[in-house]
Amino acid sequence: MKYFWIALGFLCVGLGIVGIALPLIPTTPFFLLAVFSFSKGSDKFYNWFKSTKMYKDYIESYRPGRPIKLSKKIEILTSVLIVLAASFYFVEKTYLKVILVSIFILHLVYFSVFIKTQKRDK
Repeated sequence: MKYFWIALGFLCVGLGIVGIALPLIPTTPFFLLAVFSFSKGSDKFYNWFKSTKMYKDYIESYRPGRPIKLSKKIEILTSVLIVLAASFYFVEKTYLKVILVSIFILHLVYFSVFIKTQKRDK
């Protein structure tokens, strides 16, 4: 069973890395699953993954109640905008376009109101 958890952890790391480049694939959930899998399978790989830049950028910085860098917020909203704009361009039905615009507005509100911004990039 140990090898199953290690293999699942590496699969999730791989999918998370793909998600960094492709905004359609969620990065953070895969990295969270990788942390869980490595914790079940191997202390060595668990400690290795926690020491990587991927872990620090995508998992450690998103603890509840902790502020996020403004540059990271802009990066996230830009990737969301690109994906939704591409979808908006290809969708023909008006009600779907309204839904896509609503989703983007909800993202803007959520990131503006509910997620605090770090005062300075450190």
